[in-house]
Amino acid sequence: FAYGFSPDRVERRPQWMYDDRCDVAVTTAAPTSLPDQKILLQKLLEERFGLVVHRYSYPSMVYYLVRGAKVNLTEATDSDSDDIPEFRTGLRQVGAFRPITFKHMSMSDLASWLYSPLQLPVLDKTGITGFFDIEIPRMSLRSSAESTIPAVRNALGLDLELHHGTAETLIIDHVEKPRAN
Repeated sequence: FAYGFSPDRVERRPQWMYDDRCDVAVTTAAPTSLPDQKILLQKLLEERFGLVVHRYSYPSMVYYLVRGAKVNLTEATDSDSDDIPEFRTGLRQVGAFRPITFKHMSMSDLASWLYSPLQLPVLDKTGITGFFDIEIPRMSLRSSAESTIPAVRNALGLDLELHHGTAETLIIDHVEKPRAN
């Protein structure tokens, strides 16, 4: 989250990052914007975990998230919130089709989330700003491009176009396992 990468686009994670869970809580003196929260979290990770990372770019196929013929987005109901986007699903049965719901999500957040089902980077080219409450009524968490693209098109009126581009991954150069407080 702090660096804008989904976990499956972060390389060289030590095994303890898969096995252990670390809760990190931060309080600021005044309300802080989401971009500023990310910068503060990066600094905290560097200080507390000794985290050192670098970005690596390489040629790759990428998807562009673009406006479709009829965009169908609902503005977020909590318009003055800078919280992390909230994700919910319906049924718990693995592989079942269920509604996927996001609260307070930007188009760039949606593009980042789409990486997992599409298995390629997704770049926001919609030009749409703001935050939205998004629901994709029938989608499997184990979706592929063949099911994700029509689900996004039908629910949101957004298209995904395949292009040659540049992908980016985050590589961990150094990180230390935290000690208990």
